[in-house]
Amino acid sequence: MIADVEAELAVLSTAGIARKSWEDYGEVIVVDSLKEAAAISNDYAPEHLEVNIETPDDIVEQLYNYGSLFIGGNTAEVFGDYASGTNHTLPTVKASRYTGGVWVGTFLKTCTHQSMSLEASKAIAPRSQDGIRRRFGRPRKGCRSEKIMMTLFLTLLDAKEEKSKFDKLYEKYRKLMHYVAKGILTDDQLAEDAVQEAFFFALLKIFTR
Repeated sequence: MIADVEAELAVLSTAGIARKSWEDYGEVIVVDSLKEAAAISNDYAPEHLEVNIETPDDIVEQLYNYGSLFIGGNTAEVFGDYASGTNHTLPTVKASRYTGGVWVGTFLKTCTHQSMSLEASKAIAPRSQDGIRRRFGRPRKGCRSEKIMMTLFLTLLDAKEEKSKFDKLYEKYRKLMHYVAKGILTDDQLAEDAVQEAFFFALLKIFTR
């Protein structure tokens, strides 16, 4: 293989650039099995990967980190770049470990949604609160509002059966929102919390009518 590369470099019009690349980055790795070869390839995560062996099916299923795969001696890389239907916009610098090449799905937006019954909300709310504790530990900037809102939501679930209690809570946070709007609350984090809490209760006020 090394001799073949040298022979190609002797006639290549861009030999100056190609030889520099070959000398600085070229490698020939000898392995004991196709399994080992697949493992090395997956670690390299190449942009283009050519499999040129007699029985390519023996290794193809073991390969999963590559931008585009060219199977067999008849499948030149240049075909995929310009003519066969795939493209030349592929992940480089080992990015194929977590993403693939650009395709039509790249330009599609994925949206998710969820809807819960009151019973489901009661069941999952404590788990969400536990998740917040595990993620953030003690309260601090960036998670304080999330913790407070989860606690208020648990309170609200119980308050749905205690109308007067809920109305008092709603009024408290409606006033907080008013204070923020008037500039009475000047601490940025407190203001942020107050707005989120008030807005949260406003939405749930509608929800519980």
